Amino acid sequence: MKDKHNRSSRLRWGGLILLAALWGALLWVAYRPSPYAQQQNEAFAFSRVLQVVVIQRWGARESPDWLTRALFLRDETLLREVLRVFDSAEKSGTLVASTRPSWGLVLHLLGDAAKAQSALSYDPVDESGRKQKDLVESILENRPIGADLQSWVQARYEGGTSELPEWHYLAVVAEDEQVRSWLQERGRIMIRRGLVADLLMWTLLLIALGFGIRFLVHRKTMPASPVHRRFVRAWSSRKVVREFLFASILGISGAILVAPIPASAGYYAESVVLSGFFVLVCPAIWLLFRLTPGWTAALRIGGLTKHPWSKSSLANLAGVGLLLIALFAYLSFRMFPAGYRMSDLIRADALDSHFQVIWIFCLACVIAPLCEEWIYRGVLFGALAEKWGPGFAAVGSSLIFSTLHFYSWRGGIDIFFVGLAFCWIYRRSGSLWPGIMVHAAYNLILTTQTAAWFSLH
Repeated sequence: MKDKHNRSSRLRWGGLILLAALWGALLWVAYRPSPYAQQQNEAFAFSRVLQVVVIQRWGARESPDWLTRALFLRDETLLREVLRVFDSAEKSGTLVASTRPSWGLVLHLLGDAAKAQSALSYDPVDESGRKQKDLVESILENRPIGADLQSWVQARYEGGTSELPEWHYLAVVAEDEQVRSWLQERGRIMIRRGLVADLLMWTLLLIALGFGIRFLVHRKTMPASPVHRRFVRAWSSRKVVREFLFASILGISGAILVAPIPASAGYYAESVVLSGFFVLVCPAIWLLFRLTPGWTAALRIGGLTKHPWSKSSLANLAGVGLLLIALFAYLSFRMFPAGYRMSDLIRADALDSHFQVIWIFCLACVIAPLCEEWIYRGVLFGALAEKWGPGFAAVGSSLIFSTLHFYSWRGGIDIFFVGLAFCWIYRRSGSLWPGIMVHAAYNLILTTQTAAWFSLH
């Protein structure tokens, strides 16, 4: 009997290991971009940042001085931030060669001629790169632009493939009124949107500060609530991990098979949303019906129905959580300026149209907070904490949480620590509501900032 039990246990563990290996293989297939695609993403992010800097300068010319100071749009401030990114990216070898002409032009416009020359000290790999470098060098040295180069710039503009150096040449050197008006109008719109996004961010942070202070004052009246444990004790950690891996495999497989269909037709936002549906919604529903008797039990497990804390107490804890995550995000930004999550946040498939931005808002601010808090905190963290303790459960669930985002390594580190904060919030309150509120608010800040400052539409 004992030998039969041991053999059965070995078979179960072997099946779990095979399931984990299949999960890892599917992750590698689904999320690992080719070197060319990765370089294209980084080139788009760097190019868009530099385009935004120049467009902001056009808009700042017609804005009040107090507004440009409040939004940090004065040339000396822009130069300081651009230099931080440029120096760090060049030192770490992450500066994309195709963006060097734009770097040279922006640094020259902001008043650093030496760095502009440093940015242009490279050998282009193709004809387009050589022409763009010649164009920028001619602008910097006030040399006449040859007829061939003028024809190339005009062809690029008419074909919709022009970039920052061509925009600047047409607007400033050639004095094309249409391009100049477009830059001015984009600049005004960007500053208005940025002002609204900044006001929203500071409003949320100030509200969080107020709730956080209330939490610190009254924290002794809010003991940790174990309301979910009597349900979670019925789960075995092995069963939860098995069901999670199986649900995740199904979701990733669906994303691999279905999401490329709209992307091949040019519907990139729809592709992103479909991927999110398969990777988030499908596993969340699978775990709900495989581990609980139904919706009511799932809500009770997550502390989403009756709770010993008042609603204001849950909001107080959410305020502390948002402040902690905002503080970490700020420190991470100051420590890692080189393309800080640029290719993670600044993507062509999320910024090219209003329709794409709306879809990304729905995914990031509604679907992701609900599904991810249920999967990674309510299920994974809750079950692992009962078996292995809260420390191991927080690290393990946060590692999986950051892995399934599959950002750059800097973005992965950010998401890991954000996951730890969410685990603490859930452990402290026994309810998913504070984590959902913080998750939605944090994603709202990121998406509004990205859409306001980096969308050209």
